Amino acid sequence: MDLQSSAWLSAAVAAAFCLVNVLIGYSIARHAISKPWETFAGLIIGGMGGRVALLGAAVWYFMTKIGVHTLGFTMTLGIGSFILIFVEIIYFHHLAGKIPHKSEKIKTL
Repeated sequence: MDLQSSAWLSAAVAAAFCLVNVLIGYSIARHAISKPWETFAGLIIGGMGGRVALLGAAVWYFMTKIGVHTLGFTMTLGIGSFILIFVEIIYFHHLAGKIPHKSEKIKTL
């Protein structure tokens, strides 16, 4: 099936991009939770930057080389990314509350 003529298929590809992006973020968060706060924050922020770069490269490739239905692809990717990144930030905030900070360690000594 041609991705250029099928808005639904292009939307499904964009939704798959969003899902893979969130699953990679979740795996980074599960790995980073056992680290000290400074390492946790660096892994989370660095992971977000890396995932944005990879997602941008994949979107560029699909839009220029493969040719997807632009409206279906971009609307699904934009809305899906916004919602899932919002949920991801809330999850990271929840995880960050479980990690002791250096300043908390100093106060307890």
